[in-house]
Amino acid sequence: MINPEFFLITTLVGFFAMMNPAGNLRVFVKLVEARQPYNIKQIALKAVMFSFIIITLATLFGNYIFQFLFLPVHAFRIVGGILITMAGFQLLNGKIASFHAPLSIKRKNQSDNRIALSPIAIPMLSGPGTILLAINFSAINQDELHILMILVGSALNCIFCYVVFISAQKIQDKIGEDAINVISRLMGLIVAIMGVQILIMGITEIVKNLQV
Repeated sequence: MINPEFFLITTLVGFFAMMNPAGNLRVFVKLVEARQPYNIKQIALKAVMFSFIIITLATLFGNYIFQFLFLPVHAFRIVGGILITMAGFQLLNGKIASFHAPLSIKRKNQSDNRIALSPIAIPMLSGPGTILLAINFSAINQDELHILMILVGSALNCIFCYVVFISAQKIQDKIGEDAINVISRLMGLIVAIMGVQILIMGITEIVKNLQV
């Protein structure tokens, strides 16, 4: 049995690193630069709400989808581990993970709801990497307490992202680009380590199955 308090800390750190509010801060500023403060707050709120819903659905139903398709968890962990590790290395190189990067930031003429959903909620906050992480967390232990820890961890990160986004311009002006880059690269290191750990778990399960 995994210690619930330790598991909560793991989910908090994992989601924080993958959602990477520091790295996404600059993109958010560009997306909302022509909007009024009230609209910026509404976009940030809707984005984190959409993101939390997506992560919740992945946590609650992701494993059932794989079971329905007869896909083994260890194979999913290997693929997820590889993708999450790749995302970590991209962050370490000062880039947003490719599958979390918006295709375009030229969204000035689109509605607040559309921008909040895409590209901010998807793929910036709850893209493939975050979804894979949520499903992997839920696969580790599926009892109600640990599922609750995952949802609490994601909710707290969504709240933090909201606070960062509504203060994005002030934060960017105060701490500067260099500090943001350092934080983003540190998040990349954490993401890469978690990806490798998930990959090792998948390989370990395959080896155990071969020995049976």
